[in-house]
Amino acid sequence: MSTPDFLCRLATQADREVVESFDRASSEEGRLFRGVEVLDESLGSFANRWPTGSMSGAMPFFVVVEQGEIVGFAILDRAAEPRPLLTRIYVTPRARELGAGAALLNYVTAHAEREGADSIDALSLPGDRETKNLYERQGMKARLIIASRST
Repeated sequence: MSTPDFLCRLATQADREVVESFDRASSEEGRLFRGVEVLDESLGSFANRWPTGSMSGAMPFFVVVEQGEIVGFAILDRAAEPRPLLTRIYVTPRARELGAGAALLNYVTAHAEREGADSIDALSLPGDRETKNLYERQGMKARLIIASRST
């Protein structure tokens, strides 16, 4: 079996419907893990995150494509401090463990580097081992856990 060829690029307005459906799927899969409600609330609605002007603005969306079909997306918040923050990465189940996530993460990181960032941070929900493992396979290290308690 051959390894798929993945192409990564900035999302375009024509990608909106597919990316929005993947954003919903990512949120639904997140229901398996603690903290998804807080993450979804902090991210806000898709309509407010999707760029209305330049796709390379403060929060660019990226897609990974295999044979002309989008199989995943990522969002980079370039305005986050102290470094750009990968707020969401999602790859369809059929494209997982084939290199799509790695290709997308590497593309986003290279994009941030071209824009002057020397590093990026990335979010993952507690218990989401797939995402954490992807980050670690690509040389990222977990360095912060945020714990909360209602008062």
